[in-house]
Amino acid sequence: RKTFVLTAGILLCLLVVTFAISRVLILRRFADLEDSQVMLNTRRARNALHRELDQMSRVALDYSAWDDMYAWMGRRDPDFLRSTFPENSFDATSLRLNAVVLADLHGIVLFQKGIDYHSRVPMPVPASLLSHLTVDGLMNHPDSYSPVVGLLRLPDGPWMVAAAPVTTSDQQGPMSGSLVMARQ
Repeated sequence: RKTFVLTAGILLCLLVVTFAISRVLILRRFADLEDSQVMLNTRRARNALHRELDQMSRVALDYSAWDDMYAWMGRRDPDFLRSTFPENSFDATSLRLNAVVLADLHGIVLFQKGIDYHSRVPMPVPASLLSHLTVDGLMNHPDSYSPVVGLLRLPDGPWMVAAAPVTTSDQQGPMSGSLVMARQ
């Protein structure tokens, strides 16, 4: 009987020690695996966001560094804007834009167009977005080919924004304002 109790006690101790060691090792490995997965997914999300912002920036630069846009800033022909930013232009560029704004060098809004790209219903451009049209904000272009690109935290949620200086097609001449493209 003593042998049985002693053997059972030893087996129980070995089982507890084995369980404790394996639990620590396995949990640590699972935690390490989970950490590496979080880092990988964070990197993927950051890269996807950078790709979206880069694409939005390229399109904003394409529209802003354009002789016709530069000329519009001086003469403001409404037909030009109707043909440049028709209703379907917000989703046709695959950018799913919610807002396009043109402002002069002083941040005075010359044109704004907002749309809910899900429902394709026109909506006003948020005043909180327009309030960033300052020389210290979205209009802070150190030269004629430097867009301002990034995320803005607005009261209605984060917005991806690309603001490019309006120049001639060869990006020469003085800047005449900024073109802002934004997506919520």
